[in-house]
Amino acid sequence: MGGQVIMLDISGIGVLEFFLILFIGAMLTLVPNMTEKTLVFGVRVPASKLGLPVFKRAKKTYRVLMIVITVFGAIAALLIPSNYILLATLMPLIVLLPFFIVYLNVHYSVERAKSEGDWYSEISVASSAEVVISGADLRIWVYFMPAIILLAATFVAGVLLYPSIPEVFPTHFGSNGVANQYSTKSVWSVFSLGFIGIILNAFIIILTYAIYRTPLNQDPSDHSGSNRRRIFRKRFVGMMGVILAALDIMFFIGSLAIWEVVSPGVYLLPMMLAPLFAMLVIVMIIMYRTGQVGANLRLDRVSYTPHNTESPGSNGARKDDDTLWKAGVIYINRDDTRMFVPKRFGVGYTLNFGHPGSLALIIALIAIPVITLIVALLPR
Repeated sequence: MGGQVIMLDISGIGVLEFFLILFIGAMLTLVPNMTEKTLVFGVRVPASKLGLPVFKRAKKTYRVLMIVITVFGAIAALLIPSNYILLATLMPLIVLLPFFIVYLNVHYSVERAKSEGDWYSEISVASSAEVVISGADLRIWVYFMPAIILLAATFVAGVLLYPSIPEVFPTHFGSNGVANQYSTKSVWSVFSLGFIGIILNAFIIILTYAIYRTPLNQDPSDHSGSNRRRIFRKRFVGMMGVILAALDIMFFIGSLAIWEVVSPGVYLLPMMLAPLFAMLVIVMIIMYRTGQVGANLRLDRVSYTPHNTESPGSNGARKDDDTLWKAGVIYINRDDTRMFVPKRFGVGYTLNFGHPGSLALIIALIAIPVITLIVALLPR
């Protein structure tokens, strides 16, 4: 009785999912190296305690499990038959679930160690000083100019090519690059990706501007904290500019495909996703070299005091604000006027769910991609 042969999906979707999962896994594995030094898996700890064995064990456990999950997830992506497109598309999201379970397990282990050791009982805690950095010192529009130029180029090319576009042309392609939906020629159908790009560009630029103007708390033990946060802000805006430019390149290539300037085929999907993977690599490099609120920046040693310099009885420790965070992920503080706050685990920002504007933003974040998908699938 012969054994069943396991076939790997080495089609375009399978290979893309394989590399995407490897990238996501690598990024999540490196997250502890990007987070603020006094935040260990979402738990605020005194810097004087960072050398304890519990932290080394937690980080080792996290990294090992992340590597195992990443390898199994990447192999699973290749095992999914190419005709199960929906399952293959959702695979990265499915893999994120065990990542989060591992994080929660390590988070609560550190939280228990903190509670049992009563680490803050011997430390006089200084309140975190608000560092309000005006947006006047950075013209964020400069960082978004490449994206704006790419979006404008889509419309310029569409205007020039409009007379030569057939009355009926393909507007949607399968994973194999074969057209599976056609539309009649109109301003909306020809420039549909460009119009979606306008909405997405406006949303991301406005959101980035609002985040950039958000005040940040400064670590009292870090004498160069203000410089770190200024550099972090600039790199964050630059990172958002890179993300938007990559999306606009995808819209541009997609538009050229439906206008039949770029020949559709098996290489269409990889060609459209190439900017996405390039963007992910650039974003990961920026995140790793910068760290959350500039934690990984190497500044002038004269002006920088390491995070582990405070000792029992000093007033340089960060305020123990764990009660405001659920599982170190969800921030709820109705007394905080900020809608956006830096993440505790990872690089970037999260919402203050105690702010009244958070619900409206969540609805918008859900509505925009849903409406975009519906509009993209509508006959034209």
